[in-house]
Formats: sequence, structure tokens, C-alpha cells
Amino acid sequence: MWKSLPFVKKGEVHRLPDGIWMFGGPQSMGAYVDAIVKALAK
Repeated sequence: MWKSLPFVKKGEVHRLPDGIWMFGGPQSMGAYVDAIVKALAK
């Protein structure tokens, strides 16, 4: 089902690295934002 979604077929999905804890406070959010920027800059 996932692979049939239009944005997945177009390759508009980016994997973020494992290990970023989403509830860890400002440091975790900084790491999350950095990972998003890196993924979208490809």
C-alpha cells in the first residue's frame, strides 16, 4: 500500500537516520532539524 502512494512513486520520501529521540528536548530537536535539512538538500 505504501509503495502505491503518489508521493512515494515520485520519490518524494526521504528516510531520516535512526536514533534521534523525538522527546529529548532542544538537543534532540536540533538533531532532528539538521537531519531534515540534510535529507531535503539531496
